[in-house]
Amino acid sequence: MRVPHTIPVNTLRAYAASDQTLMLMGERFRLIRSEDLTWDERVPLSLAYICIQTLADNFEKHKNVLPFLPVPDLDYLLEILPPDLPVELVAPIIDDGIYWKRRCEYRWPRLPLDITKHSDSWKIMYIEKYVQEFIHYQEPGYIDWDEVSKVMVVCSPFVNHLVINELKPPRNMLPEPIPPDECSRGECSRGECIPDHMDLSSVLKSLVNLQEISIKFGVLNIGMKYNPNFFKVSLNDINNLSKGLLDCNCLTVFRLHRCNIDNVRVNIILNTLLTKTTLEVLEISHCKVGDIGAKAMGNFLLKHQNLKSLLILNNYIECDGVAGLAYALQNPDCCPLNTLDLQFNLIEDIGGECIATAIVKNNYLQEINLSGTGLTARSAKKIGDSLLFSKSMRKMILCNNHLDDSCADSFISAAEHNKKLYTLDLRNCGLSADTETAIHTYISRNRQIYRST
Repeated sequence: MRVPHTIPVNTLRAYAASDQTLMLMGERFRLIRSEDLTWDERVPLSLAYICIQTLADNFEKHKNVLPFLPVPDLDYLLEILPPDLPVELVAPIIDDGIYWKRRCEYRWPRLPLDITKHSDSWKIMYIEKYVQEFIHYQEPGYIDWDEVSKVMVVCSPFVNHLVINELKPPRNMLPEPIPPDECSRGECSRGECIPDHMDLSSVLKSLVNLQEISIKFGVLNIGMKYNPNFFKVSLNDINNLSKGLLDCNCLTVFRLHRCNIDNVRVNIILNTLLTKTTLEVLEISHCKVGDIGAKAMGNFLLKHQNLKSLLILNNYIECDGVAGLAYALQNPDCCPLNTLDLQFNLIEDIGGECIATAIVKNNYLQEINLSGTGLTARSAKKIGDSLLFSKSMRKMILCNNHLDDSCADSFISAAEHNKKLYTLDLRNCGLSADTETAIHTYISRNRQIYRST
């Protein structure tokens, strides 16, 4: 007997007879067993089932009958429909459900499938990952743009999150030769070659419901063909990306990481993102953004009205760039920024003091990460004093800095009197065990107060 997918597996287990029950005397000679799901294996299939199987085998010819099928027959069809049908065929007519779950498990049998990251929909998950793989396989110079346009038109209504982990470089990576008049000492060497990757402008323009973008310019599984130029981004790439972002009217999250995005390139991106009033999260991490780029981000904070998280960890930002960010955070016109992540940027004490001033004057900041930023006890003491007077800070991370117990009183006082502060991370900072215990005691109390409210 076929058990439809609408019946949960736990329900079948709950009604199944136990091993002890099957060993009873009365069970040995019982002829009618209602719990036996294999009783009809030798019974010929009904005409309706045979018709549904034929429909599944010839679905492309008979897809128009799908809306007219009764619900039980439709459920059976979706359970047996081949999972390798073209996306262009099934995406417009089959809703989210068991069929798309089967397709996901068929195509990615070894990957952990978490639909919570894809709007709790198997269909959205499949199509978003399908578009991701489609972009990964495109090679510059050999792209069929008619096929790209066709795929994007079909998938556009169902793509909310686009994660690009790989963009293939062109096959010809030879740089342009340097002109003879520019050669020095009679030795002409080839110039640096920064490849142009796939033009993302046409892709982003087609995805009208796109809310989140995460892009890495690089190559996966590169093996012995490693070339550092594979991970570089040309100005044409940035210009094409900016053109595509202009049409992303629903964009809320933008992430760009692990590539050679520098001050010039980040300025181009920020100028485009200024028009995206729905943007809430901006991440440019593990790149080469310096002080000029950080000051440009400070200007972005003053002009944008809705940004809530700025993640710029592991760049080349130093004290001058942080001063620009701190100036913007102290300004009344600054956007309502809640989260600032500056970890692994060598801002040192001068930058730490600028952040301390911003903490006192800003009424929106709730979380700051300054781990591994070269702080010492001098700036840490001022940060601890600022936490005491902050009205909004909830979480401060300062681990992996060169501190000592000379700043311990500031942090203990902040944890004791600022009851809104429920996270203060000072691991690997050289503080004594007594200091860490005292801070942990007050932070634990603050967490209990936070949970009870």
